Amino acid sequence: MDKTIICELCGIEIPNKSINHSYCTHCKSIMDSTIACVRQNIETTNRIRLCYYCCKKLKKTERKVCKECRFILHKELRRKYVQRVFYKKQRLKYDITYKKSKHGKLNNLNNNRLRRARLHNVRHTYTQQEWNRKVAETKGICPMCNKNVGVEKLTLDHIIPISKVANDYEYTINDVQPLCNRCNASKKDRKGELK
Repeated sequence: MDKTIICELCGIEIPNKSINHSYCTHCKSIMDSTIACVRQNIETTNRIRLCYYCCKKLKKTERKVCKECRFILHKELRRKYVQRVFYKKQRLKYDITYKKSKHGKLNNLNNNRLRRARLHNVRHTYTQQEWNRKVAETKGICPMCNKNVGVEKLTLDHIIPISKVANDYEYTINDVQPLCNRCNASKKDRKGELK
């Protein structure tokens, strides 16, 4: 014969079908939801928060990092920032002084020439020594205007302009000539070798 058990919450008699029943089905569902809410609150309020770097227990006012680690991180970040700014300024000073030097100017001109050649898909088959020899032969005098401008002021002029040649054109030392900057700019993209 089944025993009847009285529900602890509402006092209703319920038939004993299982061993551990002390509540009716309605009260049991209420109790389960209440216990779940209480457990969740306990877990969120008693959660131990640790520092991300040193794993010390955090205070309520601290978020992810403790005060000591924040101070160390701030110093480290500040040091890196100062280093970056310092090296950037040093690099800028070096670049300016290098570009003003004779070697830097020649290198800059050569790089610009190579960049333009890459853009138009042309090649230069002569070497830098051949070009320097051709410039030295002029002794700093521009062949177009016959003015003495100096060897450093002479620029490379393509007799057949880069914009007028076909793709994969190869420039030899005979296809280029040294001109002063003014004459080279006034020639623009016209063809022709100067006398």
